Amino acid sequence: MTERSGSHWRLMAIVSAAVVLWLIYTISTQTEAPSGALMVMQYVFLIGCLIGLGGAVYRLLKEQ
Repeated sequence: MTERSGSHWRLMAIVSAAVVLWLIYTISTQTEAPSGALMVMQYVFLIGCLIGLGGAVYRLLKEQ
């Protein structure tokens, strides 16, 4: 059971890191200024993914 939950947190960390990198790339390479609502939504998703990444890494390190 420990290995399964450890792999779950590892997968969550990998997916969160990929989404964070993708969001940073899309935010930094925009050619037009997004609407205010879209900009807020992008940064909220980025902050949420960073929190998820931090939590997954914390849980992964805690289980080792």
